[in-house]
Amino acid sequence: MKAQFIHLDSFSNINQSIFDALVNAWPELLPMAINAQNTVRLNRRRTPYTLGKVFLRKGWAGINSFDSYKQSLLGEPFFFKRISSIVQEKIKKENPIFTLQTQSLFDFRVIGIPHFIYTDSTHLADQYWNPKAKQNNKEWIALETQLYHNATKIFVMSSHIQQSLIEQYGIAEQKIAMVGAGSNLNEPSNPKREDSYDSKKILFVGVEWERKGGSELWAAFQNILKYHPDAELIILGCSPPIHHPQVTIVGKADKASVGKYYQEAAVFCMPSRLEPFGIVYLEAMQHGLAIVGSDEGACIDLILDDESGYRIPLGDIKYLTEKLNYLLSLPKLCAKMGQRGRIMYENFYTWDFTAKKMKDIIQKYL
Repeated sequence: MKAQFIHLDSFSNINQSIFDALVNAWPELLPMAINAQNTVRLNRRRTPYTLGKVFLRKGWAGINSFDSYKQSLLGEPFFFKRISSIVQEKIKKENPIFTLQTQSLFDFRVIGIPHFIYTDSTHLADQYWNPKAKQNNKEWIALETQLYHNATKIFVMSSHIQQSLIEQYGIAEQKIAMVGAGSNLNEPSNPKREDSYDSKKILFVGVEWERKGGSELWAAFQNILKYHPDAELIILGCSPPIHHPQVTIVGKADKASVGKYYQEAAVFCMPSRLEPFGIVYLEAMQHGLAIVGSDEGACIDLILDDESGYRIPLGDIKYLTEKLNYLLSLPKLCAKMGQRGRIMYENFYTWDFTAKKMKDIIQKYL
């Protein structure tokens, strides 16, 4: 059975993970992958036109770097329509029994073919984190809304995105299925050592320091040193301008080497200001770590407050300090919470579990 899997680049390694899990769960399936990023590159001949469009809408801020230009394109209605149309033509030629796209940045549905979406976020969900956030691009929101209504079924990673689809986009609850996600790291080769919970190492893993709550963690860590002068902060994924003897900045690290930092840490902390899901929370659960995160978004599903970790109100550095200080003082509690999180991970948050739920639902529409 031919099926079409459409994605945009790696999606934080999620695309390859769910693709492989679906192949394992569905041996008779022959999924073909289309990377829409390649279609984006093929349209570079239209660069002067697209630059002009972005500049008219967002000014110099929209084109002053490659990252800002790329981000601006993903919110442009003309770009949404153009890429959607090109990929749809490719799908028609293959005539698969169904299509599955990850993320909701384009609409790859072809009329007559069951179409499924797997996403960790919506555009309007930001308003849950910041009620003052304004969405000025009404045309793009209308396209995104139509995308959800066009889908046969929408798979989401967490309950707050399910809530967003229902409340902010008017999607019927029965059209949505929460299927979770999994860790992109291999299983640890050795059990986590008990003495690692005595290490007083706080681990942060995130590419965007500010958005992931890094500044709040750094402020809390400076307070923690008053009570635990031997505490350490390990930062993976980014390189903030911090120079301190008890702060280790690893920066970007390959997947093969990330596991050892989870194995050596006492607690994991990423108090994100805005987080669609946060695969790193699952990685921490996988490695038996207590988690300290925000009290918004997917953390409501992932962190059992006072059982597998603590959820912190956004920006509350005092409470963040208090909970981290408490955990570092009680390594046995860190171990107990980490074990609770590991059980959650094994039972609900693996790619095999997610793929099986997707398969069971998709089969009903074939």
